[in-house]
Amino acid sequence: MGYTLRVLEEIRTVKMKFHCCRTCFRSGLLLPAMREQDGYLLRLRPEIADSILQEHFEPFHPDIRTETAGVGSNRRVQARMVPRAGSFAQEMEEILQDPAAFLAREMKCANCRDAFLRGAFLTCGTVNRPEKESHLEWLVPAGREEALLGVLGELGLSPRTVRRGDRTGVYFKDSSQIQDILGHLGAKGTEFDYINGKITRQLKSEDSRRTNYDIRNIEKTVLAAQYDIGAIEYIRKKGKFYELTEPLRLTAQLRLDNPEISLRELALLHVPPVSASGLYHRLREIRSLAQYLGYGKEPSAGKE
Repeated sequence: MGYTLRVLEEIRTVKMKFHCCRTCFRSGLLLPAMREQDGYLLRLRPEIADSILQEHFEPFHPDIRTETAGVGSNRRVQARMVPRAGSFAQEMEEILQDPAAFLAREMKCANCRDAFLRGAFLTCGTVNRPEKESHLEWLVPAGREEALLGVLGELGLSPRTVRRGDRTGVYFKDSSQIQDILGHLGAKGTEFDYINGKITRQLKSEDSRRTNYDIRNIEKTVLAAQYDIGAIEYIRKKGKFYELTEPLRLTAQLRLDNPEISLRELALLHVPPVSASGLYHRLREIRSLAQYLGYGKEPSAGKE
């Protein structure tokens, strides 16, 4: 089951107490509907088509004909509805003509906005899995996005829009706002998925930063060891190795004999062991002599 479908299965069962909420919900369902010569065309996902038509349209006794078109994730039930003359037919026409004006008149309680968003999401909404890049979107016929933008704005949410052919995408990338929207839609289970997904992404990002930091430190350690070995060999080539003091010669010989060990391990090989600062100062003196004799400057592992 795709993640969007999981959200749809959860929100289609949300109960609505009041007539005003059911009207606003139905207007959301009809937001992507298209006029045809003798009625209206509404495309629905096959998994939810029967329940949507039976619960929210058949009670008004329109003539409904359905057929399935498309393949895979694009497979849809095409429901052609010819409403009987009367209030329902007028309602459908008003919704398609000016959904924002229709909502302004019909929204009468605090739950109507959520009902409208839920209905619209059932027919034209998608959302990514929380482990992936955050993205939630409604895709509606161009010109009808104003109804969505108005309701979302009243809820304090700030979507972006993009033109996709003859339709407009109203979308969010911010995971915190997507969590809020899922709450308004009534998708409590998937709202927590998004919270957990956000935490998981943050932990992975922190692990990645720590790993990159460790890699840079390893690179610095390797480059420093390579430089020290080159410096010691350069001093020897110049005939100055035995002019080093005895402690410096011991450190230099141990580094040549153990090119791959860490500085901590190198310090412990001394008898008696030397401290980290003591080893550092010995290596600095060796490097300084090599540079004085003409050896190149110390390399860098790159910027932090």
